[in-house]
Amino acid sequence: MNKLAAQWRAINWPLIIPNVIVQMICWSYVPLAYAVGISTTSFKIHLAPLFIYELLAAFTIVIMYEHHLRSALNLPVLLATVIFSFSGLWNGNVLLVALLVLFPLTMLLIQTGMLDRPAETGLIAYSLTFCFSIPISLVRLTTGFVAASYIQDLLPLFAIVLFYQTVPFVSHNNHRMLDQVITGIFAIACLCLRSLKLPVIIAVIIIVVSWFIMQQRDDLDKQMALVSFTEMLVIILTYWS
Repeated sequence: MNKLAAQWRAINWPLIIPNVIVQMICWSYVPLAYAVGISTTSFKIHLAPLFIYELLAAFTIVIMYEHHLRSALNLPVLLATVIFSFSGLWNGNVLLVALLVLFPLTMLLIQTGMLDRPAETGLIAYSLTFCFSIPISLVRLTTGFVAASYIQDLLPLFAIVLFYQTVPFVSHNNHRMLDQVITGIFAIACLCLRSLKLPVIIAVIIIVVSWFIMQQRDDLDKQMALVSFTEMLVIILTYWS
């Protein structure tokens, strides 16, 4: 309890709040950009529980960054996130509940170190559940369906998250450079599968520059606000219509 109280008092709210907003944009931009182009989209439904879920989950991500993937403070917040996951039942969709529960459970496994060996296990699990929780649930709740083409369109999002999350997950790994080469090439390849408009080209350039910076700096895990902002910028540019 003392450790929990100490971590709560140590929270730098002026820094945490903008970071939480950045995480929520990373999560919500793609599904919202897709949903506004669908004729059946309706934002009149009760989305408050999903918003609270996203807010809590984003908070756990930022706290995880602050404490190098370990934080006692995250445990009660993750429990609350799981509770809000069951808001999917209000819409009669058990699949949504499963998708939403999967992310906090993955975060819990990361927190307890069960996905540490190899470090890439936690990286892949985090990126997958990040990209297939809110992005699918939000589209399903607003449009009434999830098309296979939309799920395929989440591949660049997964690739971008996978690349930038190498910073907190494998920064101090002996295979860091190899991991970042593989994920960087994968991200660029996925972006190039989209129409190569100017925003996508800029996103590719940012990824290349990011890779070079990652090779020069091994302390970027202490600057996750900047890394997350760059990740958000690349996501927005990639899906800019």
